Amino acid sequence: TMAAVPEVPSNLKRYLGPGHGLKHLSNTTWVSPTTLVALCKPNQLCTVEDGTVSWCDLPEDSILLAASRLWTCPGSSKCVAQLGQELVTTTFNAKAAASLPRIALPSNTSEVQVAFTDEGWVAAVLHKPEDTSEGIEVWPEQETKAELYLSSASSTKQDWLRVTTLPGAAERLCLAPTGARVGYAVMKNIIPEEAERGEWFVCDLVEGAQSEIITFDAGRVGEMCFAQDGDNVLFTANFELDRPITTHMRLYHGNPNGCLWKHTPLTDPGVHIQSFTYVASSDAVAITILDGTVEKSMLRKADGQLIQLKNPICSSLARGEGVLAYVTEDIATYPELVLATDQGIFTSKVTLQDDADFDDLQVLKLSWKAEDGTAITGLLCASKHANADATLLVHAHGGPAVGFVERRSIAADNTRYPYRYLLKAGYRVLLPLFRGTLGFGDQFAQANIRCQGNLDSDLGDILSGIEAVRTQYKLKFEANVGIFGGSYGGYMTLRALALSDVFKAGVAQYGFVHSRMMSLEGGDLTWEQEYIGDIRWPMTDATIDSDNFHHLGKVTQPTLFLHGKNDDICMPSASYIAYRALRLRGIPTQCVMYPGEGHGFDQPAHQRNRDTRLLAWFLQYLPASAHRTVTL
Repeated sequence: TMAAVPEVPSNLKRYLGPGHGLKHLSNTTWVSPTTLVALCKPNQLCTVEDGTVSWCDLPEDSILLAASRLWTCPGSSKCVAQLGQELVTTTFNAKAAASLPRIALPSNTSEVQVAFTDEGWVAAVLHKPEDTSEGIEVWPEQETKAELYLSSASSTKQDWLRVTTLPGAAERLCLAPTGARVGYAVMKNIIPEEAERGEWFVCDLVEGAQSEIITFDAGRVGEMCFAQDGDNVLFTANFELDRPITTHMRLYHGNPNGCLWKHTPLTDPGVHIQSFTYVASSDAVAITILDGTVEKSMLRKADGQLIQLKNPICSSLARGEGVLAYVTEDIATYPELVLATDQGIFTSKVTLQDDADFDDLQVLKLSWKAEDGTAITGLLCASKHANADATLLVHAHGGPAVGFVERRSIAADNTRYPYRYLLKAGYRVLLPLFRGTLGFGDQFAQANIRCQGNLDSDLGDILSGIEAVRTQYKLKFEANVGIFGGSYGGYMTLRALALSDVFKAGVAQYGFVHSRMMSLEGGDLTWEQEYIGDIRWPMTDATIDSDNFHHLGKVTQPTLFLHGKNDDICMPSASYIAYRALRLRGIPTQCVMYPGEGHGFDQPAHQRNRDTRLLAWFLQYLPASAHRTVTL
């Protein structure tokens, strides 16, 4: 049963869950050659005209705030908003109101994309068939189908045209700017995989069209976008069949070449791609990569010439007539708006932040050597007012094959794993980018294969990082160290509590305790096959030792478990098992299950509840110390 929500200091409540935070722009659009408009949630519209920024509070009933998605029309204030299961046309300004008619989406629509053409908007949707099983499951799973539908502003009946039937594993829908073609991926498994194996397809939006495959053995697939002409595409894939999880995807340019598609790689092997898009025409491509933790952006011309941008493109790229606008930031600066020419020449920068509440938060980068000499990087977040003996909390990240950027906003934003309420409470948070993290090349990403959770591998990287913080910054947190994390980080949290005596308390979020059970219960076999080895019986000693299940008896520290009831990746059973194993031995523990949540927490009320419980747990069992101040 749900226990009462614990109390936390009232001055910290504003930092719990979404709401109060930095200003971030979305749907950035040039509505005229000199005027840029962007949405700034939770409730503002930002306008930049001739380099001057202004803010307008939107009314509570604004369509722009109620919409789950918005598609804006470059060069005008027209936009399309998705309101529940309807599409409505409106204007991208403070007086936005729906115009008739409203277009009802097909039932069970899984994905929607909208483009603007000279004739108006065009929408394409993926529709999954109704579930008629009445909750009865049959395995092996039956083959399913999806339907591709089309509608447009020029449609006389404002209804949906069925284009063609697609495999049920179709997803990642992408609509060409011409509104005449879509791209999509067909995944190898209807069950979500860590490896994300699939193939890329394109399909013309005419009734009865046949899809065209553009990749073969693509391995892991990421995203796709079309050029203005609707023919050329950009897509990410790694064409790796043996190690699709830990091999960085490359960016490819694809163009039709007779009956086959020609693929040209635009990035080098082992490089982590943050984002990409065409700039105005198919002449240039904007690419942002991750070099370790540093974002670097460039324009790649058709002749292969690379133009390095002064500031990285972090989000909200808007392309106008000869001009670019995008949001940038770095480890020392909160998000700002950059204006540049479409040739990448810097023009000006506009400050977005006007709230001094987060001025005290900072992010520092440090490096250290693991016991075997491997170079490791970490990010240390803290308030400038934190005390020298402030308790250190370690965030063991998930994945582990994910990349992390050195942005100051990670200390202040409501991220997937927020730090801000912990930093405001007086803690420091260390994010060690242990071996297995993306952004440092394929060899580093694959360095914890067959040795996950080991003291001479990624767990050892975490422990050596704690000592690096202690010595490099001359901090006095002594034995006051805690740990938290989700998914693989939930596994690592339990692993660290069991195999070391460094941590005094922990919070494990939607982790796993037994990889074989996770594989067979959830149905994704790719994670165990790549990281641990072929699934065979009997299980090897190394496989058994890599699991937490057999080490639960070693955990003696207070441990909180947080999990989504509908998690189909790391099953809720893992948290129930670990919680009861600890409770049987009298270890302080609690398990909280969130209804309607999967692998993470999306509902604002649940995010606030999660933050409250995590903060209260550490305040109870590992308080933030407060004696003297140190400047880092």
